[in-house]
Amino acid sequence: MSEKYDDIINHPRHESSTRKKMSNYDRAAQFAPFAALTGYEEVIRDQEKIVYDRVILSEDEINDLNDVLNYLKKNDRVEIEYYDGYRYDIIEDTFVSYDVIRKELRCRKHRIRLYDLKSISILE
Repeated sequence: MSEKYDDIINHPRHESSTRKKMSNYDRAAQFAPFAALTGYEEVIRDQEKIVYDRVILSEDEINDLNDVLNYLKKNDRVEIEYYDGYRYDIIEDTFVSYDVIRKELRCRKHRIRLYDLKSISILE
């Protein structure tokens, strides 16, 4: 079996004439474990949102909402408090229409599901 490699077995190890020899420390660093997702957990924590529960409206509050919805006219300026999936938000917008099939309130900049409404006020 040694006959197979006799032509190379006693040759000196090749050393590059253009590159200097790598230190043992640098050679070891090539095989050190590495964290490909460094900082990922911090980014995830920054993206976490505090989620608030949706408020269940009383019958009186639902009746008040229905009254305001019946008085709304196109281009009325409104202030709306609604649940955005995480918390309650208050916006001002211009009312466009009320979609009975999709059960949503359409304004110029927003579309809000009726289920998410908490209050509506007509601004003057």
